[in-house]
Amino acid sequence: MFSSYLSAFITFIALVIIVSFVTYVGGVYWGIAGCIVIAYYNLAFSQAVLPNKRLKRKVNIFFLNFIIALPVMLSMNQIFLYIKNGEMNGGLFLLYLSITPIILFVMASWRKIVNFNWKEYRDKQNHLKKVRDDRLRDETEKAEKNREKEKVESVYYAVIEKPDKIKKFLKSTEQLAGKTKFKKSNAYNLAFYSSKLILKGLEDKNADFSLQVFNNYIDNIFPQVGSCQYRTNIIGNSLALAIMYKLDEVSEKVFSIILGDDFNVLEIENKLVVYNLACYYSINKEKEKMLEAIRQAVKQGKEKAQFLADEDFKAYWKDKSFLLAVEKEK
Repeated sequence: MFSSYLSAFITFIALVIIVSFVTYVGGVYWGIAGCIVIAYYNLAFSQAVLPNKRLKRKVNIFFLNFIIALPVMLSMNQIFLYIKNGEMNGGLFLLYLSITPIILFVMASWRKIVNFNWKEYRDKQNHLKKVRDDRLRDETEKAEKNREKEKVESVYYAVIEKPDKIKKFLKSTEQLAGKTKFKKSNAYNLAFYSSKLILKGLEDKNADFSLQVFNNYIDNIFPQVGSCQYRTNIIGNSLALAIMYKLDEVSEKVFSIILGDDFNVLEIENKLVVYNLACYYSINKEKEKMLEAIRQAVKQGKEKAQFLADEDFKAYWKDKSFLLAVEKEK
């Protein structure tokens, strides 16, 4: 391959010298004709080495060789004039000599522009714009989510300081539940803070306070935002409320609305909820369900002593199946 290119280059130089001499003798028109011959020769050579059937490609090769050969030929013509007359137009010689690299540079740049993959460039720019837009949207959504969370937090802490502001919490959470844009994050935040306030009412021995929060969650929040990861804490604290104050309507809503008819205690991964279910089943004399819940609670970390100290299980303290269920598996 290298020898082929070398011979082609030598032939090209030889042809340029010959054409330059012909131009010197016969005039510029003969020179132009000679350049056409050189261009055609190089086109034939390139087709022999790297065949290409595209007409546009052939024309480009021919034209490129012609405009390279022409200034080289004119430069050589100035040399012949110098040999004959002893005089040379240095300005023209340098001009002709400089035209070749300039033309090569222009052609290379033009080729780069023509062959530039504009579709790929546009696709890349569109992708970058999409990435920027997605990032901006995510940041905006994150900021909006934080603002919604801060609203719930502010009314929650206001209730912690002054329990008589519970109505403001209930109204704010009901309004937030009605917003569908961030349903998933709102479901978590509303369940989280409602659960904590139900627990606060239990700790303060204020059944009415806990009942208001529970009913607000069941009637106004849960139907709009649905279930979420933190619902188990709502279940656990609500069952504690139902057991402590014998509120059958609370337990009925927990089972029918939040848990559903087909729930499985073995699928609940929260020892507080499972323990409170065991308490509920014990009080309601549902022994088999109680034992299943006890075994699950023990498996999740509840201690035997807690079952033997809780009055909710007093009726079963001497029951063999109960005592067996509260033992940890070895």
